Amino acid sequence: MKTVLTLAFTFAAAAAVAQPLTPGSSDTITPPPGLMDALPPDALARAALEDHPDVIAAKARLERARAEEEGYRAGSHEVELQAATGPRDVVRDRTYYEANAQVTRAFRLPGKARLDRETGAIGVKAAADEVDDARHQTGLMLASAWFDWIKAGAETALDDETVRSAASAVTAMQRRVELKDAAALELDLAASALDQARARSAAAQGAWQQATLALSRGFPDLPLPARAPDLQSPAAVPAPPGGWHDAIIARSHEIRIARYKADQQRTIAARARLDELPDPTFGVRLSDEYGGREKTAQLVFSIPFGGRYRQSQTAGAFAMASALEAQASLVERQIDMLAGQDVAAVDSTLAAWRASHDALATTEAATHRMQRAYELGEKDLSELLISNSQLYEARRAEVDARVAAWNAQARLMLDSHALWADRE
Repeated sequence: MKTVLTLAFTFAAAAAVAQPLTPGSSDTITPPPGLMDALPPDALARAALEDHPDVIAAKARLERARAEEEGYRAGSHEVELQAATGPRDVVRDRTYYEANAQVTRAFRLPGKARLDRETGAIGVKAAADEVDDARHQTGLMLASAWFDWIKAGAETALDDETVRSAASAVTAMQRRVELKDAAALELDLAASALDQARARSAAAQGAWQQATLALSRGFPDLPLPARAPDLQSPAAVPAPPGGWHDAIIARSHEIRIARYKADQQRTIAARARLDELPDPTFGVRLSDEYGGREKTAQLVFSIPFGGRYRQSQTAGAFAMASALEAQASLVERQIDMLAGQDVAAVDSTLAAWRASHDALATTEAATHRMQRAYELGEKDLSELLISNSQLYEARRAEVDARVAAWNAQARLMLDSHALWADRE
């Protein structure tokens, strides 16, 4: 009964690994208009990804997996040579020089070599997907750092403009005070607004420098322009056939890698079960004794008796297979959740940008009316400064929302492998 179960599991494992895993949807997904303009130039971005240490390390692991595959194909058994020579002293006789040699090699029993080849082949597939996944994860890091840099640059430009406007207001107010057309209190209020603008500008400059440092150090091969590009207004992203959620899951390298590793461990477990019957060793032994008067040529055969150690190895291999199956299920759940989050983020950030864009238009109109009322003497300076502060906050909120919307769309494209992924 045990033999029947062993053979059944072996054939089941072989069938499982023989089935090609779904490589992902063949439908072409085109990035939304404007996204490629918001990102670094395509050729430069791809070169930066290929030169990243994570991708280089993954490529090295792929080469290692290919070398291991060759080792699995060849097997661990090698020809072994044993030789001995020396004198034999015979009592009441003379000394004879003798020699003997033995050449042996173990051979894999039927089924083991096939499982070894499958183990190596699955390892190469997993390692190849790990290269693509390293490129994918590095692309996510690049996009995140890039949009952080754009956001910091846009906020810096906004704060610089606010400082210039506040400085002009102080200069104009000083002239009015000199002409006795305004009170000194109004000058103090204008100067306070300028100081606040300068404080925000200093903080924005610090954030800009940090974002620049993070991007330039994280991706030193990516040349940065003198200023961040201006982002156009984002638009809705049309879903591919089957929807974004299914596209992300179907193209997920993480899921395929987890499945490959589980499949590989199943073949290792099946191999361990077969290895409870050890491989035999065959060879030839030659000897020359009594000074050449006795010569022998013998066939040599040996086989270990498998015991509790081999059985424990099999039990451990099956336990690991179960663990990796559970891990694969966990990865599928995580990617399923990630896909939902990506889609939700694209929708919510786009809605947030539209709301902030509308709020900015309303605030600009209100500030313009407030400015006109102040010039006519209908409103005092404190009310105008409050209105200007609200306008600043609305502009900053619109910038942040616009960057967030583009960042969400870039992440959606990366997780669905429609961006920087055609080499896969």
